[in-house]
Amino acid sequence: MDEFVGLRCAEDLIRLRVFPNGKELAESMSAYSTVRHYLHAHSDSHSEKDGILSFRDKNVVLLAVGDGCTPRTATLFAFRSAWRCISIDPAMRVGGRWETVSNLQTMKSRVQDVTIPVSSHPDNVEMVVVVMWHCHCSISDALGCLEFDGVKWDVNDVQQSAKLRKRVALVTCACCNFDSVQRTMPDGSRPDAQFEDLAIPGLMRTVRKPLNRRAS
Repeated sequence: MDEFVGLRCAEDLIRLRVFPNGKELAESMSAYSTVRHYLHAHSDSHSEKDGILSFRDKNVVLLAVGDGCTPRTATLFAFRSAWRCISIDPAMRVGGRWETVSNLQTMKSRVQDVTIPVSSHPDNVEMVVVVMWHCHCSISDALGCLEFDGVKWDVNDVQQSAKLRKRVALVTCACCNFDSVQRTMPDGSRPDAQFEDLAIPGLMRTVRKPLNRRAS
């Protein structure tokens, strides 16, 4: 919360009314902090390698699954990065002030019912960061909406998944009865990292990074 107060974009985020309360703000800040810690290149001189992204890179898609009735987490990332940020939730409100944010897109839908095209053009190869903070779906559902070269990701296709893992990172903080379907990847692989984020109010605050771009 202290970090949020010091942000230059804090006033704009408050004006857009994307955060209904402190709990939702804390969860979105937790998601951003996790991505920054595990996936972000912390300096311009940092060599580009698997798992490292830049907040200045416009060829990154941020997908906030189950973002709520307002695009909370996606808007935070939109203000604090150059990424193409997409917020998905069946309860999403239409016509909010946040629609003026140029690199933000909202979708009033279940993630199981949408398709997110990801560019594979040589001049515009997009990477993807999927954020699942207290959302009510499985990892398979979230990844299954991604479409590469006109083909949706079939998480049960071992060969396809091995290829696409190099372009997608995933961070989760499971909620309620969905912890069991967000603990591991569909192939059973365990998270690269797991910790308790004590800044998140409530009991459901186990943060996991089940999927990170990697060469193997």
